[in-house]
Amino acid sequence: RALACAAVGCALNTLARVSPQQLKHTSTIMDDALRKSWVATVGFICSLGLAPGATGEGCYPDDTHCSTWKNWDLLQQCHPHEYAMPRSEEEVVSAVHDARSRNVGLKVVGAGHSFSAIALTYNHTKNATLLSLDNMAGVVRMEDRPDGQPGKWVTFQAGIRLHDLNAALEDRKLSIENLGATCEQSLAGATQTGTHGTGRELGSMSTFITRVRLVDGMGSIRVLSADAADASDRAAFAAVRVGLGALGVVTELTVQTVPLFRLRLTNTVVKLDALLTQLPALMPRYERLQWYWLPYDDAHAMLVTREVTTDPIEPAGEGCWGAARGGSQHFLGEPIEFFSQPHPRALQRTSLSASLSNTTCVDVSYKALCGSPAHYAARNLYTEMEMFIPMHDTVEAIRDFRDGAQAALKPHHNASVGLFTGVRYVRGDDITLSPQAGNRSNAVVSMIIMGSSKTQTGSPAEMEQYDTALESLTQRVYHGRPHWGKRNWATSADIRKAYGDAAVDAFMAVRSAYDPDGLFLNDYLKQRLL
Repeated sequence: RALACAAVGCALNTLARVSPQQLKHTSTIMDDALRKSWVATVGFICSLGLAPGATGEGCYPDDTHCSTWKNWDLLQQCHPHEYAMPRSEEEVVSAVHDARSRNVGLKVVGAGHSFSAIALTYNHTKNATLLSLDNMAGVVRMEDRPDGQPGKWVTFQAGIRLHDLNAALEDRKLSIENLGATCEQSLAGATQTGTHGTGRELGSMSTFITRVRLVDGMGSIRVLSADAADASDRAAFAAVRVGLGALGVVTELTVQTVPLFRLRLTNTVVKLDALLTQLPALMPRYERLQWYWLPYDDAHAMLVTREVTTDPIEPAGEGCWGAARGGSQHFLGEPIEFFSQPHPRALQRTSLSASLSNTTCVDVSYKALCGSPAHYAARNLYTEMEMFIPMHDTVEAIRDFRDGAQAALKPHHNASVGLFTGVRYVRGDDITLSPQAGNRSNAVVSMIIMGSSKTQTGSPAEMEQYDTALESLTQRVYHGRPHWGKRNWATSADIRKAYGDAAVDAFMAVRSAYDPDGLFLNDYLKQRLL
């Protein structure tokens, strides 16, 4: 009986802790009252000692004193005293004032999809506040673009998840020009960490921001834009678009959109060496190009291209997220098992030519850029790191990494752990601490260590080997800059070398003005900025 009650308790606990935003993506209907009744039921069962209770494995709505918050891959965790979910900017201001009055830190968390410790409370302390903007996730207004171009400026509350943002824009016949591969993130979380897609002449998501509204470390509301009359406001706007959560609580973001358009997504299995040889010719041909391979199967790689098209949805009635594809089954050319193998060793024994396939589809842009919610839910946990290097160094750097570090590590590689290396491209920008700062167009080299289940991410030992090798090589030879939201070991000296003293000092000047008492600082930011 106790075992049965424990199973029921665990199931109810899991269901009770699903947020309304998550439910929308799984087509589950659950109102808040029912969710709360399940919380009460779990509490009653746990009080009898018959089932495990809410042990603080994460912070969720109505769990205002949770003991532990963990990110998506479960490797980053902190212990906030309070988990707040404001419903308005006024409540954000109150949360800032409360943290200041108690002399404790405050951090904002989005979807928890950063693999770094950027969102954790300072020193993992139990007296800090962790703030979620999930209740601030609406469309605020829409206005004509001042440049007279087609499309609109659309203002969103900062907590909106990208899947909801994309759906809202589609309803209005609009699109964001470029996106990353994961659309479970929040708008503020994605842009504060410099999230990007791929495109030789396309910037990161932060480059589409035209106006920012935030609450600073004193509880004051700031509205920033590139055309601000005051020079200090313009400098703050340049910093806050990739603000690292260090400058304030972003409450609204205005983004530049374009008319709704379609993309043809094409996945082609190619030989890695042939691809490296052909890249100089492929780059000017395809605006949106990326590619990847599994280390130690160098005979094959996957070339992924996306081209703007007016062709109808393909396959008809399905597109890139069609039911016949298992919910984006072949997104990026990967079968649904690619990131969800119960035993990664089987994947390592299987040739890429067998596990991957040539596919094509046509759909509205975001469905060709992002995996579907079903595809995301099917994935095992994994941990990712990325390094940004000058675009012109791509081929040389990849050969160095593959033939040098990866080859040297092969005898030490645990063959039961899946590995993934990918390359994307991002245009340079003028955002103070964006990886593309100084208008440097980059190639982005990703190293993913794949997990074996939905509760077990990639091996820490493999991360230590491969991730540090990529970071070291790119920093030493190719002026590498880490992705702020991906796993990295950068120090303040590394950041100053990568960006230059002038850029770091400019960011820190804004930080000092917007958060003089360090309310939004944490260990991660101190290590990299101070």
